[in-house]
Amino acid sequence: MAPWTVVIPVKALPHAKTRLAADVATPADLALAFLRDTLTAVQATASVERAVVVTADPVVAALAGQAGAMIVDDSAHPGINPAAQHGADHRAPGSGIAVIVSDLPCLTPDALTAALDAADGHPRAFLADLDGTGTTMWFAAPEAPVEPRFGVQSRSAHAEAGDVDLVAAHPALADALLPARLDIDTVAALDRAIIVGVGSATAEALHALRP
Repeated sequence: MAPWTVVIPVKALPHAKTRLAADVATPADLALAFLRDTLTAVQATASVERAVVVTADPVVAALAGQAGAMIVDDSAHPGINPAAQHGADHRAPGSGIAVIVSDLPCLTPDALTAALDAADGHPRAFLADLDGTGTTMWFAAPEAPVEPRFGVQSRSAHAEAGDVDLVAAHPALADALLPARLDIDTVAALDRAIIVGVGSATAEALHALRP
């Protein structure tokens, strides 16, 4: 089983979580909390050899550096897919690539391990979000080209490219994978994540917003 490099593209904070802005006074604070919990899970996962955060935001870079991640500037590679490809250039030697979104506050090392183990052996694979239209994680074996297709209807885009849908391929892992599928773009998604259980950074940020 090859080790993994996890690549996390992160938007500049002024553009982060804009769909939460109508309901949350400080969406950037929540975005940072989501990232902190995501990185905590990534860094505690045994099969992850390197975490790479791709961003042009100095606050994000500082937080990621404190968490022990490698920082890669994406100023010349705007957009999640070019940023992911740029970050993958900094992979640990011989490792697979896992591109994951930065807003997974429910993510745990067990859930990430389940996703990585399920992806192992497939040239390319992806994990659909809980709504079934988007993607929270995309995986490439060490020898496979890095060509993620995050964006609108990304689940369909990845499936049409021939990437393996881990939810469909491994139905027995539905419960184990659940915390890895809960990305946060809306208040409804945030409320759903709270029910499942968020990490300590998100819990602290939410307490400040919802005492």
